[in-house]
Amino acid sequence: MTEILTSNKLIKISKVGLMLLTCMLVTSWQPEIIFANESNSTETEQVVNKNVSFSEVVPYSQFLNYQYLGDGSEFSSQDIIMEYTPDANGIFQVAAFTEAKAVAYVYQIRSSGLYELAFYDNYNVVQDLRYSELANDGNESLILSSDLSVGSSFYSGYQNEKVRTVVDVIDYYVSGNTPYENVVIVSESQHVNGQAIQLNYYIAPNYGIVSVERTYGDGSVARILELVDTQGFLN
Repeated sequence: MTEILTSNKLIKISKVGLMLLTCMLVTSWQPEIIFANESNSTETEQVVNKNVSFSEVVPYSQFLNYQYLGDGSEFSSQDIIMEYTPDANGIFQVAAFTEAKAVAYVYQIRSSGLYELAFYDNYNVVQDLRYSELANDGNESLILSSDLSVGSSFYSGYQNEKVRTVVDVIDYYVSGNTPYENVVIVSESQHVNGQAIQLNYYIAPNYGIVSVERTYGDGSVARILELVDTQGFLN
């Protein structure tokens, strides 16, 4: 999972032209270990924890535009644009822009969680990829489980190669000089160059991901991503 909560699935689109930051709106939408290929049901089933429900924290679905600051390790700034809002089956598409490139992501909101169906690198021309062959090949990654109870875990990644755990729901958290309440912390352990690293994703009601922190084996902590602005509230 990078800072956009993505996974390892890749296809390249080579078309001429720069990406226009346009958004297409739809007027309405409906949105232990869990595997990615679980039921495709879109019935609403929310697990409440400290007054937090899954529908409130679904990443990238609350606003038309999210603006993040990075620490420079992967990018210095990132804009995430809602291009196609959720359809009747909860499938939506966003584009993530950094100073280096643009990537399109196709997600689906289900009763069991948020799934990544596909991502498209070198994305240059706005197009609806929600119903593309890649997004419908059955290969998917569970990005965030709808079970927000502390201690619950789920497999993520297109090969279920990652394990993520809800480690806490904290009453108060500040990121980018903005205070947030009832923030869910999802942790993922990694090994990079033989070093143990833990990523903590801070996910707030009505916003989604507001911060990502990296904790190293020596106990040092670096905030590698933080939300600084949003535009165009959708709900």
